[in-house]
Amino acid sequence: MSAHTLSRSTCTVELLQVVQINERLLLVDGTGSPPLTAEQLGLSGATVVPRIIDRAAVLVVPLPERRRDVVAVLRPEAVLRRLLATGAPTAPYLYAVFAEGGGGRRELPVTVHTEHLRRVSGLLGLRRHRWGV
Repeated sequence: MSAHTLSRSTCTVELLQVVQINERLLLVDGTGSPPLTAEQLGLSGATVVPRIIDRAAVLVVPLPERRRDVVAVLRPEAVLRRLLATGAPTAPYLYAVFAEGGGGRRELPVTVHTEHLRRVSGLLGLRRHRWGV
């Protein structure tokens, strides 16, 4: 098996795609277009477990619970507000930050994977985005 090294430009492209998604989400929010929901992204029912969320994500999206064992469940109607990249730029952790569904005021960060990122890009019409190695 041959060794495979990750191109230095790969992470730059990935982070640029996060910026482009966030810009597009702001446009969607301002035009009255239907928002992206947890259900559309296949994240309905995903859990937010504060004790395992990256510390940087918790600082940017503070969770009101002081107990680290409180678990929140993402409702189907929760609206995607933005993506958040934390950690080292060479291998960032990516979170989708949702506005709590059902009239709640919290923002809930949920870990996202390639399949979710592809779906977000597709739903936002960002056809040139490439996720995954």
